[in-house]
Amino acid sequence: MNEADAREYLDARVNGWKTGNRADFVITSAFDGRFLGAINLRGIERQRGLAEVGFWLLPDARGAGVASRALTWVSDWAFGVLGLSSLVMIVDGRNESARKVAERAGFRIDRLTRRELDGEVVEDYTYSLSRAARSG
Repeated sequence: MNEADAREYLDARVNGWKTGNRADFVITSAFDGRFLGAINLRGIERQRGLAEVGFWLLPDARGAGVASRALTWVSDWAFGVLGLSSLVMIVDGRNESARKVAERAGFRIDRLTRRELDGEVVEDYTYSLSRAARSG
């Protein structure tokens, strides 16, 4: 990534906040403030009450519950502050860790789809979480 690419990436995130269709957050260590990854809501449709959530972590931040806590926090924020009613998360079936993160944060599998990638059949899991399920 060069400087122009980095500026374009950051401008898109700022624009998402301005238009209200995206919300990006950094994930930091509660102990020393070190950067660990990022989490976002994208495709926010406030009138329909929907958004898609995604995240990534640096390799050394994985396995300590950081992603599950971040996903729970951003879900609660989306339901409470934005007033959304449902979140979806699409997870590559080969990413068992991300599937476990979704499930620990209360997301449930809604759909399994298959696609071809480089001659291999890949499964994608669509998870969802509703405000009612979170508060109930």
